[in-house]
Amino acid sequence: MACSQMSRETAIEGAKVLLGCYRTGEANDPEVYAKSVVAVLAEYPVDVIHTVCDPRYGIASKLKWLPTIAELKEACEVAMGPIYFEMARRKQLEDRARILSGASNHVRPSLEELKEKHGPNWGLKTIDDATKQRSQKTLEAMCAEAGITIDEFEAINAEGEKWQKMRQTPNGR
Repeated sequence: MACSQMSRETAIEGAKVLLGCYRTGEANDPEVYAKSVVAVLAEYPVDVIHTVCDPRYGIASKLKWLPTIAELKEACEVAMGPIYFEMARRKQLEDRARILSGASNHVRPSLEELKEKHGPNWGLKTIDDATKQRSQKTLEAMCAEAGITIDEFEAINAEGEKWQKMRQTPNGR
C-alpha cells in the first residue's frame, strides 16, 4: 500500500500512543524500534492504524510487553481483514457486472440453425432407431457373423434358458 503523508503522520501519532501505553521497554535500540513501528504502521490505512494503536481495543490491550515488529504487523493484518474482504467483494461484483454486460452481446443460434447442425433428434438415437437396426439383421446373418450355425445357436439358447429357469427356482430345483 502506498504511504501517504497523512498516513505517515497518523503512523507517527499512533506509534507515540502505542509506545506510550507501555512502561519503559527493553528494545535493544529504542530509536530503531520506534522508526520500525512507524514504518510498519505507515504501510496501512488510517483506520487500521487507529484500530491497532487504540489503547482500549488495540494491540496494547492484548500484549503485556512491547510488541515485536512481527506482532505489530500481524495485528495490522488482522485489522485489515474486513478491508480485504470488502475489496474482494467489490472485485466480485465488478467481475459479475462485467460478465453479465458481456453476455448480452452473445448471439445465440436459432432453433432452425441448431436443428441443422445437430439433426432432428439433436444427434441422439431413439429406441425406434436402435430397434430398426437390430431387426434388420436376420438370425442367419447374426449366426454367420458369430461363426456358428442356426442349430448351434438354438442349442446355446436352450442351455441359457435352462440356466435361467434353475436360477429362478429356490435351491436350484
